[in-house]
Amino acid sequence: MLDKKGNILLYVVIVVGAILSLTLAVSSFVFSGIRISKYMADYQGAYYAAESGAERALYNLRKQDILLGNGDCGFDTVNCQLTMSDKQVTDLTLNLAENQSIQFDLFKPESGQLSPKIYSITFGWQGAGTTIEVSKVLWPSLPAGQAWAWETFPSTNVSKLFFPFASSPVTDSSFDANKNYRIRLKALSGAANNLVISFYDGGHNKISVPNFLNIKAVGSYGNSSQTINIDTQRYSPILGLFDYVLFSEEILKK
Repeated sequence: MLDKKGNILLYVVIVVGAILSLTLAVSSFVFSGIRISKYMADYQGAYYAAESGAERALYNLRKQDILLGNGDCGFDTVNCQLTMSDKQVTDLTLNLAENQSIQFDLFKPESGQLSPKIYSITFGWQGAGTTIEVSKVLWPSLPAGQAWAWETFPSTNVSKLFFPFASSPVTDSSFDANKNYRIRLKALSGAANNLVISFYDGGHNKISVPNFLNIKAVGSYGNSSQTINIDTQRYSPILGLFDYVLFSEEILKK
């Protein structure tokens, strides 16, 4: 009889221990789920804060031609820090999809900034069926303070060259080092992958190219922090280069 009572007590202890272990396991699982949900909420909040800062920087850049200063993104409801910096690149490597282009503003006519002394561009890519179109808009140098007479701007200052794929990098040497250029490279008839572009002076020394901007937005929310990095062109697309033209024999009315 005593043995039976002892066995029952042992069974009770085992059952209670099993229930307690199961309860602890379920509680740990529930608490882990709650923590994960909170982390996800913090992650999303931090990401949206960073995205808002990056979008604000891009809007001011493209719509108002304003570079925001480093510091707070300017929102009262989210925590976001913004950093913007100019980039000088020597060897630019990128992928261009078919009909996609990249632009180099080697000077800015609005400010009178002059081009570096460019003599040639060398570029190579992967994509045997792809042709690279090089379009150039050329401005002669003007004395400081002299305004541009756009109505007399000669159409001959816009030129294009086409370079089919080659196993080794190709070179465009049709530059006048005393002129100012805006240049566009465009992939035709296919993608140009691993496109490497370099600019050279008269001594065949590489020249750093301006017109690139890095935007870094860091958003924070709760215990999470997220960063968005954007590398973009500083200035607007090339003037005078249109891929499509709308023509009508009738008067166009807005």
